[in-house]
Amino acid sequence: MRLKKLSIENFAGITEQTFNFGDNNTNIYGANASGKTTTAVALQWLLFDKGLDGTTKSFNLVPLDKNNQEQYELTPTVTAEMVLNDKPLTLRKESHAKYTTNAKTNRKEYSRSRTKKQYVNEESLKVTEYKNYIQSIVDEDVFKLVTNPEAFNTLDWKKRREILFQIADPISDEAIIETDDELIGINDILSDHDIETKKKILGDKIKQIN
Repeated sequence: MRLKKLSIENFAGITEQTFNFGDNNTNIYGANASGKTTTAVALQWLLFDKGLDGTTKSFNLVPLDKNNQEQYELTPTVTAEMVLNDKPLTLRKESHAKYTTNAKTNRKEYSRSRTKKQYVNEESLKVTEYKNYIQSIVDEDVFKLVTNPEAFNTLDWKKRREILFQIADPISDEAIIETDDELIGINDILSDHDIETKKKILGDKIKQIN
C-alpha cells in the first residue's frame, strides 16, 4: 500500500491542506503548532478512528474559532488516495454534527455529538464494514510502529519483546542457557514445556497452595 495524496479539510487546526507524495520519501516540515502532528493524527483517524496514542480522547477534530468555541457546523474531512496491489484506492472519512429538535421552539439544536461517514472508492460503508475493510489491508500495530516513533514504547513489554524477536535472528533456549552458568539444569525443570508455559503452570500451583 502506497500513499499518493492526502487531503485534510476543517480538521482540528487545519483549514485546508493537501500533500502530494512522490515515489521517494517525503518529509513534512513546519514550525511548532503549524500542523505536523495534526497531519499524522488525521491519517490515523482516517484509518483507525484513533489518535497517535491509540485512543479517541487525545484530540478534538472539530475546529475552534478565535474564542475557543467549537465550529460544530463544519465537517472535518480526510481523504487519502493510495495504490493497493497496483490498483487505485481512495479512502474518505467525514465527521458531521448531530442535531436534535427542541420541543419548545421546534428548532434544530446541536446535540454536542457527531456521526461519521466513511467511503471506499466513493462507496459509502457502515462503520463496521469500513473497519473490517481497513483491517484487511493494513495491520494497525505495524502501521503505528512504522509511522510513529513513540508507538513502540507504549506497547506492553511482552508485545515489545515479541516484536523484537520477530525482527532479530531467532535464538534457541539452549543458546541462551549456555551463556549463563546459573541456567544450567533449567531444561530438566522445563521438561517438555517452554519457559512461558512453565511459568504459568508454576503460578497456578502457587495459587492453589495459597
